[in-house]
Amino acid sequence: MSPGGVHASRSPFAALVVASALACTRPAAAPQPPAELAPPAEPAKSAQPLVAPGIYNGRPPRHVGLLQLKVREDGTATLLHVVSAHLPPVELERREVRLERGAEGRVCMSPEPEALEPCLTLGADGGLNVRAREEDAEGLPVLLKREPSP
Repeated sequence: MSPGGVHASRSPFAALVVASALACTRPAAAPQPPAELAPPAEPAKSAQPLVAPGIYNGRPPRHVGLLQLKVREDGTATLLHVVSAHLPPVELERREVRLERGAEGRVCMSPEPEALEPCLTLGADGGLNVRAREEDAEGLPVLLKREPSP
């Protein structure tokens, strides 16, 4: 054995000691910056309804009664058609519909109601312009005005 040598049986131990000593004398690696966290995801925005939620009322063109569309936040609505020319009033149609985007900026009801054409337009005053189904090809215009919220 040489003065600075190591016995062959102790060489793995010596290598471990030397490696440990070197690890302790080297400067520590620079700390890793924390991984950038992605900004929190925005809550999913619910689709804006095509028609402002609320109650829209109008008068049928050919008889005394009521056409009403109750629009909910989720884009669904209840269509009600009542004739009140006599007592008691007669409900001609009550239908649950979905309001969907139609051609040319119109809003269409699905399934199609019997009393009205399926598509309507939004009026500048916030009302809904629809056409009643009648014998003539054009139908008769009906304005459904939005009732003020209580």
